[in-house]
Amino acid sequence: AIDAGAKYVISPVTKPSLVEAAHALDRPVMLGAYTPTEAQTAHEAGSDFIKIFPADTLGPGYIKALLAPLTHLRIIPTGGVNLDTMESFLAAGSAALGIGSSLLNKDIIESENWPELERLAKQHADKLAELKTKLRR
Repeated sequence: AIDAGAKYVISPVTKPSLVEAAHALDRPVMLGAYTPTEAQTAHEAGSDFIKIFPADTLGPGYIKALLAPLTHLRIIPTGGVNLDTMESFLAAGSAALGIGSSLLNKDIIESENWPELERLAKQHADKLAELKTKLRR
């Protein structure tokens, strides 16, 4: 993937061996986790960020609870992050957001509706900019 131009490495699971490989190629890595133990293991392995998936089943409250004792973790929720949930995930302490199907859905890709993809991308970017200003206060 890196040979094809990937700028970072993402794993759905906590696989510490990926950290060394990614960092050897000067790429940040985000290991996946679901439990506090997995998240801490990923952090101790050197993961730059911790991917929490599926975030929609756990919700923003889980992220807030996870970060209460583990303030050093840089959490990125994925799965269920959309325009309606962005604010609550950021307010819970997420370092960033992983946005997937609310932006890149099957219909847009299959129909090659690039103007709609551009519209959705702008909508998400505008919402994020608004929230960054709002949550800084």
